[in-house]
Amino acid sequence: MRATVIDSCCLINLYASQHLSEIVTASIDQAMIPKEVLDESLYVKQQCADTLDELILVEVDIAPLIAGGVLQVTAPSGTAELESFIRLAGIIDDGEAACLAIASNRDATLATDDRRAIRVASDLGVPVSTTPKLIAEWMNRTSPKRHLVTDVIRCIEQYGRFRPHPNSPDRGWWEEHRQ
Repeated sequence: MRATVIDSCCLINLYASQHLSEIVTASIDQAMIPKEVLDESLYVKQQCADTLDELILVEVDIAPLIAGGVLQVTAPSGTAELESFIRLAGIIDDGEAACLAIASNRDATLATDDRRAIRVASDLGVPVSTTPKLIAEWMNRTSPKRHLVTDVIRCIEQYGRFRPHPNSPDRGWWEEHRQ
């Protein structure tokens, strides 16, 4: 059973889906979030209850998922992870650096949509998952209704402001399932 270390862009996207718990539970065996990612994952956009055409910032609250054991908070520890973190923080953001230091030293998968972090992970031989891959795994394991998948993807686009890059291998899958 391989653990997955989730960075802030994936966490925000999955939170924006409004189905974070179900997606993580179905698609990840052991989900870890470094403290640095918690510090970066502050807000997501949602519809204002008063005027449905207005988006407002809402605080990301994953405390119930941490308390319920869906997400495990961790941090780089030990000499190898801390040295990796310091080295990686010079080339990628702290959240991605913490995730990658943990994933590379604990034989885990990195969940990120950050193209630079994906390249660095590839160079280090660390397996990578992405928001679309996690959604696809959730679909495969739980068989949700088609409209729910479409709603999840549209929520991620609207509230998380994410859509796979045009050159991403995930783009075709995403476009197929967003309609």
